[in-house]
Amino acid sequence: MEELLKNKLNAAKKLKKLTSVINELSLITDYNKVNSLIDERQQYIDKVNIINDRISEVKSNTNYIEKDETRKLNKELRKVFREIYEIDNVIRKNINTELKTVKEKLARSEANAVINIRI
Repeated sequence: MEELLKNKLNAAKKLKKLTSVINELSLITDYNKVNSLIDERQQYIDKVNIINDRISEVKSNTNYIEKDETRKLNKELRKVFREIYEIDNVIRKNINTELKTVKEKLARSEANAVINIRI
């Protein structure tokens, strides 16, 4: 069980690192890099989900007793996932801000547009 939790923690830390890198990039100027990092991030999310399934199997198949090491790993996992959640919220806010900026630029360019019509 501890080994599964250590693997999950390792994957979660890599997920957090990727999420932090995505947060530091601009969606407008670094679109391709952000897109590839999001794909890589999804792979870590899938890995964590697979490990979660294995943990559930172990808990249901045996007389599972939580040890101190297991509690410690679970506590650290909760902390890492909380940090990922907070970074995700910042990314969402940044996306909304960039979308608003783009909408404002589009609205201004429409107001200044001149159309010549010949009859």
